[in-house]
Amino acid sequence: MQEMTYQQNSQPSAEQDEISLRELIEVLWQGKLIIVIITIVALLLGIAYSFFMTSDVYEATAVIMTTPIDLSPNGEEDLKVIDYLVQYPQMSTESYLYQIKAEPILLATIRELNLKNDDGTYWQVNQLANLVEAANVDKTNLITVKVRHGDAELATDIANEISRQFSVFISNNSRRQGMQTADMILEQLAAEELNMKEKSSALTSYLKEYGSIELLRNEVSLLVSRITDITAQLNSLNASIEADTASLASLLAAQSTDAQIDLGEYSVILDRTQSSDERIRQLQLNLDSGELTNAMLQLELVEVQTRLLGRLTTRDALIDQQDELNAKQQALQIRLNEEEYRYNALQREFDLSRSAFSAYQSMYQQALQTAAADIGATSIIIASEAIVPANPVAPNRILIVAIAAVLGVMIGVFVTFFVAYWKKSKPAAAVVAGGKA
Repeated sequence: MQEMTYQQNSQPSAEQDEISLRELIEVLWQGKLIIVIITIVALLLGIAYSFFMTSDVYEATAVIMTTPIDLSPNGEEDLKVIDYLVQYPQMSTESYLYQIKAEPILLATIRELNLKNDDGTYWQVNQLANLVEAANVDKTNLITVKVRHGDAELATDIANEISRQFSVFISNNSRRQGMQTADMILEQLAAEELNMKEKSSALTSYLKEYGSIELLRNEVSLLVSRITDITAQLNSLNASIEADTASLASLLAAQSTDAQIDLGEYSVILDRTQSSDERIRQLQLNLDSGELTNAMLQLELVEVQTRLLGRLTTRDALIDQQDELNAKQQALQIRLNEEEYRYNALQREFDLSRSAFSAYQSMYQQALQTAAADIGATSIIIASEAIVPANPVAPNRILIVAIAAVLGVMIGVFVTFFVAYWKKSKPAAAVVAGGKA
């Protein structure tokens, strides 16, 4: 009988396992005093912490307006290699943002403001870096420098000093980059000057040895002109020879063999020193009219033959002279081509060297101007200096007290339910122990 009772008590029904909303409310109502006490204690602790255990933190904000530095070269076609060698790095707003907390800027700020710890030692760089926050204002070229510290005036001084040191840092970097570039260009300038002197010396030596290339050009031009004149003469001679050949054929056809006269008896008439009219008059004195006509044809025939022979002889001489001039012109033209190639190569090398030297001179002057310019003052402008904040940004005491109150309520509810569970589960344990006995 006792065993059955024990089994019934040790196996509660499903209804007993269920916790109703009424029971929860009853548990909370019974433990309301615990919840109120714990909540009040948490509120007191939150108030004590926020008002007595934390110090005020002030935030000072300075605004910097940046102008990207673009010292790209002029990009002329013949200076691309030189421009690439001396190209400056381009500074964007993002590049500036990552340099605000650079070690040289923070060290200069620490020294300038004499930031020391209680033991008299200077602040560490990371100690100051933890107080600084830099951010880029969205879609602008503005950068905000925020400094948080318990001393409002010190936070303001740090924000303003970092902004000033940042401008100096960018200016010094640009100046240093300009001087490094100028030194590099100066070395290249000296090397290119030596190279230009070597090219000039080689060109001068060539001109001294072979003379001006224009002399060869003029000589070739003169030969071409002479060959052209001879060609024109040959063309004229060929036309005359054709005419004489035609005249000779006509005379031979017009003169009959029977009518030919032996002019040996009149050799005086054939004296070449006399003109045609004089010879004709001499023949008229010695011949009758019929014989005179034949004699005149025969005389003209001799003259045409003589003239044709002379012209053929002249043509042969001109042809020989033309061949000789052509051979000389071809040899001279080959030499001219070779000399022009050598001269043009030397001249081109000298021109390229002179062009590079001039380019280095121009880039050197530009680098010196960049080094001398205060680029930091124009590319970094403090748009708004930090002012001493009137109200602290931390701690948020209301939020701390509210969180403490919420935590107090939660802890009170937990304790209430735990106590109720403990009280409820203790008799069941005792019954189990009695049943076993």
